[in-house]
This record gives sequence, structure tokens and C-alpha cells, in this order.
Amino acid sequence: MAAPNPNTVYSMNNLVVSLDILQDVVDQSKASKEYAIGKPDIVRPIDLLYGLAQTETTDPNKINKIFTFGKGLELSNTETLPQQISNPAIVNNEISLSIFPSDPTTDIIQRQQISGEYEVLSNCYAFGKVFLESYEDGGNTINSISASTLKGANGFTKIISKDITIDEAKLLFLRNSFDTIEPLSDASLGEYDSYKYIDIYDFILEIDYYDGIYQNSRVYLHMIDNRKIRGFFSFPYEQIAIFLTPKLIKNETNITKKYNILRTEIINIINEWIRLSNWSPNFISYWRSNSSMMPARLKEFLKTEMGIII
Repeated sequence: MAAPNPNTVYSMNNLVVSLDILQDVVDQSKASKEYAIGKPDIVRPIDLLYGLAQTETTDPNKINKIFTFGKGLELSNTETLPQQISNPAIVNNEISLSIFPSDPTTDIIQRQQISGEYEVLSNCYAFGKVFLESYEDGGNTINSISASTLKGANGFTKIISKDITIDEAKLLFLRNSFDTIEPLSDASLGEYDSYKYIDIYDFILEIDYYDGIYQNSRVYLHMIDNRKIRGFFSFPYEQIAIFLTPKLIKNETNITKKYNILRTEIINIINEWIRLSNWSPNFISYWRSNSSMMPARLKEFLKTEMGIII
């Protein structure tokens, strides 16, 4: 009996990725409701309550800071009141991050060579995320934002040639095409209590030329806003509160119901795929022998949702 077409694994992975996109829609609808009523549904490790909008600075002292954000508020599960995000330091009502070298351990672009010089990059993309972080240090809760890029097996920032358009590059994020991008910061590397984080932006660095020197480099930033502003400031105007808030509550309920139905259907499809009788010698053995062919997201889904480790 012939084994099933192994290419079916990509169809199953596409279903899981589609489910992830739907899950994000559910969470966005929940965040809109929580913001409208001014109260989160649950206590999470960390929430963004307000702000951190991307801005374009007019401060000449920040000319080499490619990331600039407005002020923001966060609330972690170790705090009783919202706190202003203050790391890096707020200067002229802005928080800034630079892609240019300052610390080889935590630099956003990790392409330093053994000699200490930075590898010259050109005509390529780098992909990353901006994170909101919180941790305990000496009994105090400290918050910060940081940015990190997708890394290759060697730990260096992974680059992709610019033989695709920027819109196609953005679709790679939408389709969850990357391995996990983790924070790389003083907070994430420190031995702090209760460290937690959420990602708030995806970004693409469109690199025409980069050698670690601002005056020589030509790098363009493309941001994808993933912020989910949770409850703190409810709608301030009575008319909005009366007419829009109930709609947002109903919207979140309806979207969640539809998501749960689709999730059940997708799990049923994947179960039927797993239970096909002509895997040789069985599904788990077949895919453990061919694990490199199975996308990482599908492996994770099988482990967390079905207890199958490939």
C-alpha cells in the first residue's frame, strides 16, 4: 500500500497558519472590547494599555535612531497600577532605538565578524520584532522596549535577498513563515525575576547598504503594527459608549464563536490526515524519519494540541 502524498503536510500547515491568523483576529476583537469598556477580561503577564505609536522624530539628535515611538503605558501582573514605559529613556516625549552598533551582545543587527568589524550588507531584507518587556529587579518592576531580528543557525541576523517585493516580504510575516523571533536585550539576558514580554510590532529592514556606520548606510524601515491596546481608558464620550461599546462586545462574542467552529473543523481535518491507514509503518514513525519535511508550526501544533511529538 502506497504512503499518502507527503506534500499533504504543506496543506495541513497552511490550515494551522490560517488558524493562527484567525486567532489574531479574535484577539484584536477582544482588545477592542477591553479598550472600549476600560477593563481587561483577564490578568495577563503584561499588557500594553496605551500608546507606543510609531512616530517620525524632528529631533536632530535622533537622526540615527531608525525606531521612534511616542509615550505609552503598560501593566504587568506584578503591578497594581499602570506604569509609563521609560526604557530607553524618554527624550522630548519619544523613545528611540537604533540599528547601529552599541553593544555586540544586544545589537539589533547581529553581523559582527571575529575581527570586530561589521559585515557589509547590501540589497537584502532583515526581519524582526519590537517587544514590550517587564521584569523585577530589587523589588521594583521595570519596563522597557527592545527590538530583535530573525536569527540564522549561526546566531547572526538572517538576511533574504531583495528578489521579492516589499509587499511579498510583508506576506511572509502574515503567513507565519519564520521561526520564532525572540527578544535580545539586557532585560531578556539578565537573570531577573518575572521576566515577560509581548511583541508589539513586526518590522522589515530594507537594506540598500549597511556597514554599521550611519553616514554610509542606507536602510529603510517598514513597520507592521501588532499592538493590542487593552483596557484602561474607556470611551470618554457618552454617545460612543452607548452605541459603539455594545457593538464591540457583540462583535467579540460572534467572532469567537465562529473561530471555535472553524478551529474544531480544522482539528478534525488534521485528525483524519493523521489517522490515514497507509502511513508506513505509522504516522509518528513516518514523520520522525522525515521530520525535516514537516514545517515547524505544524510540529508545534501537533505537540500542543494533540500530544504528538515529531
